[in-house]
Amino acid sequence: MHEGKKAEAVVFLRAASLSPGSPQLNSYGPSLMLASELAKAGEYEAVAQYVQGIAEFWTPEDRRPVVYLLPFLKDSEPLATWLAKLRSHQAPNFGRNANIPP
Repeated sequence: MHEGKKAEAVVFLRAASLSPGSPQLNSYGPSLMLASELAKAGEYEAVAQYVQGIAEFWTPEDRRPVVYLLPFLKDSEPLATWLAKLRSHQAPNFGRNANIPP
């Protein structure tokens, strides 16, 4: 994506959506850096497909600092929230996993 190869990045993300997971991925989740960049570039459908794929093995926790102070703000279904934003052609905030390189 940094080299301007958006089409190749989309192919890579779609392939990554087919991952069966692993003990590490199931616990900590995958990198969402590429998904975040592609969503900001308007590739909402490809990113939505990726989110649906990772939902097969991972359920993220809402770890925003505000949740510890105000637990009623916790998003109990972040994946559904991300998909709703993508379907509305908005780039979701993928949280800490958006800062982990692939």
